[in-house]
Amino acid sequence: MSLEFKNVRLIEDCMIFDEATGKFHRVSKTAAFIIGHLKVQTSVPDIIEAYAFKFSIPITIAARDVELFLNDIFEEKKNEAA
Repeated sequence: MSLEFKNVRLIEDCMIFDEATGKFHRVSKTAAFIIGHLKVQTSVPDIIEAYAFKFSIPITIAARDVELFLNDIFEEKKNEAA
């Protein structure tokens, strides 16, 4: 299963607009940052490195945060498909 955010627009790093459903969703800066990189198909290791740099945190914490976010998204997608 892949993550695609083709129909999602980021708005000021705190909201996303889902063009498919017409709904707005408030998201954290972390989520907005990761989704923005996923939209342009940045690799996960590159997302982790950019996240660590942007938020001035150790790479291990950045890896944990990004992986937890991705796991949550994959779990959500899996539940939607069921």
